[in-house]
Amino acid sequence: LLQSGYSIRNISLGNYLLDIKSNETIINSQDLNQLNLIAKNVIWLDLGNSKLTDQDLHAISTLTSLRKLNLSKNPITDSGARHLTKLPQLEYLNLYETTVSDSTAILLSQMQSLRELYLWNTKVTDTLMDQLISQKKAHLKIIYK
Repeated sequence: LLQSGYSIRNISLGNYLLDIKSNETIINSQDLNQLNLIAKNVIWLDLGNSKLTDQDLHAISTLTSLRKLNLSKNPITDSGARHLTKLPQLEYLNLYETTVSDSTAILLSQMQSLRELYLWNTKVTDTLMDQLISQKKAHLKIIYK
């Protein structure tokens, strides 16, 4: 992964929990396969602006220890984003400048683990955002505008 242009750092001393960031503009399936080899250790993952596809999100959904995930500025859709609901520990999700819409926002807002959800510059409608915000889900902060 280091040779492929990723930054990898330990979250803290004395453990093997990792924060991984792609410094490349295109992610390939080989990179995702490498991430799966250390899936239990990856808790923060930044793949913003890396041309991820919906198929790539299926591979990311196997990283079940993920707590923080940045997928901003990628051409992902509702079809791919539904895979993210398989991440049982996900607390932070950034989907800024993706093409997800209302159906994804509804699915993700039902995740009990999710604490922060960034949906700015997506296809999520103002009407739905008003509904979700009015529900005042105590566990979830949605950043929309």
